[in-house]
Amino acid sequence: MKKQNAIHALVDEHERALRYLLDMMTSWKEEKLQQTVDDKGTTVQDVLDHLVNSLYLYFSWMEKQLGRGTTPYPPVSANSLAEWREKITTCFPYCREVATMLTDEDLGAAFPAPWNDQEIYMIEQMFEHAIVHVWRHCRQLERLD
Repeated sequence: MKKQNAIHALVDEHERALRYLLDMMTSWKEEKLQQTVDDKGTTVQDVLDHLVNSLYLYFSWMEKQLGRGTTPYPPVSANSLAEWREKITTCFPYCREVATMLTDEDLGAAFPAPWNDQEIYMIEQMFEHAIVHVWRHCRQLERLD
């Protein structure tokens, strides 16, 4: 039986961050998607697009680096809050599926990051990065109110 105590803790924390984001979104009106978040014109829609597509990038990277295959996923986009909530909710089973392929022993394996092959990430660091990435954007979006 493979040991997954640390994996389960990481999955729980990742899901907690995503649930927090989903809870935040329940109070938003549709217009929120077009609200700008910075002086470059980035919108809430852009942030959600980046956040969800990054999530798939991080988890598919973990699969690929450990030679466990890569679960294909289409680029994610949506045009309404309801669609975004559905897309985010759809991430849960995908992330859990990838996590079932991992063992606690896999967490120490290190590979080049998908965005820069000069940066080396352990599987555990990428998982933690995925968690913090959601929280970072939650904070960014909370500050808009």
